[in-house]
Amino acid sequence: MKKHKSPAKVNYFASPGLPSLMLVTHEQFLRKYCEIRDITLAEIKSPTRKQDVCIERQIAMYFINKNFGLNGILRKRGVHITMEQMGACFNRDHATVISSCNRISDYLDTNKNFVIELRSEEHTS
Repeated sequence: MKKHKSPAKVNYFASPGLPSLMLVTHEQFLRKYCEIRDITLAEIKSPTRKQDVCIERQIAMYFINKNFGLNGILRKRGVHITMEQMGACFNRDHATVISSCNRISDYLDTNKNFVIELRSEEHTS
């Protein structure tokens, strides 16, 4: 039986709005995202359903999935986490992660300015 590797450290990201980070795990990535977006880690992991927090949580799940997910850009390097592990990172289940990723992906398909908005907010901070 094959053992799951612990989340490895990586040296690049393709997520818009986030700076290049050297050697980080998905937890460190989430902390940095919270810092950039001016939201606390406790808020993003909380059970609150406030719209502003929910949107930030969904975006964070999307970025982590794009980088660390089983189909993420780091898969070829053997760096990945499952949807269950992503859910645990946010105190949610895997279905919530799937729903969040689909929602943000659909939004990106219909609103091309969304990525620009994320980038412009990063530069004005």
